[in-house]
Amino acid sequence: MLSRRHFSKPILLLLPLVFAAVWPAPADVRIAAGQESASIEIGGEPFATLQFGKQTGRPFLHPLRTASGKIITRGPQSGTQGSVPLPAGLWMGHARVNGVDYWEAAPGAHPDHKAGSVVFRELTKIEQGVDRGSIWLTADWIDPDGAAVVTEKRTMAFSAGPEDSRIIDIDCRLEPRQRVLIGDSTNGILGLRLAAPFEEINGGRPRTFTGDAGSDGVTGKRSPWLDYMTIMQRERIGVLIMDHPRNHNFPTRWKVRTEASIIATPFAELDYYNEAPLKGPAPKTARDAGITLEKGETLRFRYRIVIHPSTLDIDQAWRDFCEFNWDRR
Repeated sequence: MLSRRHFSKPILLLLPLVFAAVWPAPADVRIAAGQESASIEIGGEPFATLQFGKQTGRPFLHPLRTASGKIITRGPQSGTQGSVPLPAGLWMGHARVNGVDYWEAAPGAHPDHKAGSVVFRELTKIEQGVDRGSIWLTADWIDPDGAAVVTEKRTMAFSAGPEDSRIIDIDCRLEPRQRVLIGDSTNGILGLRLAAPFEEINGGRPRTFTGDAGSDGVTGKRSPWLDYMTIMQRERIGVLIMDHPRNHNFPTRWKVRTEASIIATPFAELDYYNEAPLKGPAPKTARDAGITLEKGETLRFRYRIVIHPSTLDIDQAWRDFCEFNWDRR
């Protein structure tokens, strides 16, 4: 197992030197907000939709598109297990917060399951411009008794990137309203469900900074980023997710399933040994990755998602991410 020191920011920035990526000319980012959703356009073309209506169960982004217009995420009713819908698109949550699940797409699907809900409260701010657009939202994590346990304040910024890529920057702050224990679980904190062409049976393949590849090869492994490639309608497409060096428990462990679902799991270690492909006795070095947060504390997570062609220089994309000014809003 590689320790955190192998992925410190200075070392990661000493990747092989290459010419700087060529960024595109500024593209207008326009955001139109309605009662239940907000649509994002880049350069006059649809890119993403933020869904936050009461029927959605939680705020999530779907669909997400490539620069050429191909949809790379799945909707809420695709790929169900039995009668339980899986989460859609790009979302956030966690399965063990004071023993309550804030990860399920349909909290009422299991009558004996102690499930909470992530309830959208408001869009607090929208900015749009010639090269970047941002949405600020607030949501409450509500327990089965109706109490707000955590307030989530999330900013999502959208832009065009090098090599005709599309970028989403996520800056999320979790603010406990009471003392909370975030338990060790492989379900949380950031999830992404990709479209069917990304499934391994259809040729999709994830890989990490360490060289691990395939869903079994990357699951449970630490890496500052994960890139998932496939061919969709004759176009080679990748989805790169990067974990910020200042995130809790960096570099995160990744959970990837053959049906092309990806989870960044900063609160998981022991739980990986309760399920395939690592199921079995945990090694003696494994520890409980859960944490306790007190009321008044704030836990911040930052991620970048890049939807890109195969020509993207990932080393340079990582450097750009590390050097990005997160106070630019």
